Amino acid sequence: MVKQLEKDLPELLSFFSFPCALWKLRTTNVIERCFVEVRRRTRPMVCFVNVASVDRIIFSIFNGFKRKVERPHPSTLQLDVTPHALHC
Repeated sequence: MVKQLEKDLPELLSFFSFPCALWKLRTTNVIERCFVEVRRRTRPMVCFVNVASVDRIIFSIFNGFKRKVERPHPSTLQLDVTPHALHC
């Protein structure tokens, strides 16, 4: 995750090449929720042993969000109501 962010950093910060008046960044609640969760989990930890420990914590938080996004919502699941599926 961190290596990918470092690799994509020039593209992520490309808005700085535009005039300041255009710097209104838009984000989504999903993205904001991820960063709120990172702050919530890391704030009580005052200090970290090393960079790898921070990477592991942030990875686990983002990986948890990724799994939630990939899991289908129960309301979107389709039930198989064909006769062979209903036969016990």
